[in-house]
Amino acid sequence: MKDTIQAVFLNAAREARTDVVHSILSGHLSPVLRSVFRSTNRVEQTFEESIDDLLLFLYHGPDYMQKAGLPPYSILTQIRSPSSVFSWIASTYRIRLLQTNSRLMPALTFPAAADTAGQESCGYSREELCDAIARCINDCNPTGRFLILRWLLTVLEPGNAIPQAPMAEAAGMTPANYRVATSRSKARLARLLQRRHAGSLEPDTGSDEMSARLQDGFDNLYDCLLSYYDDAVAGLPNSRQVSRLLALLEKEAGRRLHEKKYWM
Repeated sequence: MKDTIQAVFLNAAREARTDVVHSILSGHLSPVLRSVFRSTNRVEQTFEESIDDLLLFLYHGPDYMQKAGLPPYSILTQIRSPSSVFSWIASTYRIRLLQTNSRLMPALTFPAAADTAGQESCGYSREELCDAIARCINDCNPTGRFLILRWLLTVLEPGNAIPQAPMAEAAGMTPANYRVATSRSKARLARLLQRRHAGSLEPDTGSDEMSARLQDGFDNLYDCLLSYYDDAVAGLPNSRQVSRLLALLEKEAGRRLHEKKYWM
């Protein structure tokens, strides 16, 4: 039975079936991977976020595979024996966690107010945070802009969140692809923030106005980002379905909502 599931996993990788790959990682392999997570993880990330990171790595492969333009999951298709797939996954997952422990930036946090020096508890200044957020939003495609704004709003106000699963459906995405795309947007923001902090991020006049607005409204950053979120929803291919779902759930709750960072 185990070998059969491993063969299904490999076949799904060969066919780039992200939904099947993610389902097996988060379902059948969950007990083993959770055990590895508990014993290895030392940074502020959830188990689900670490699985998203693993899925992205399996999808793209290491740098040399990305540069060579190899198909998705090429790193998995090089495993010849299906019986060794899951042990390889567990080992790779542990290595990814160890690498994350050593390199992960401090968790992004957005306090309601900054101190007089403009330095936040996460080690980045208000200006750096706003510059990176504005640049990320400006650089993203419509779907990426929607996803990063939803994640930022959840960081700020988790209590105003709605489930991800129906939103993924309304946006025309599978749950697995939604999670992967969200992780990709978060990783892009993290890279931009690190580059901005290091002084290696080139100026971008297209995002200057947004950055200035975010800095001016930093004490009410959630409300400030909501205005951009509305525009992002309107720019989605499935904007009508998303807007309809938002309106329905907001009417039931009696307040503005966005999403939950966990699955219902």
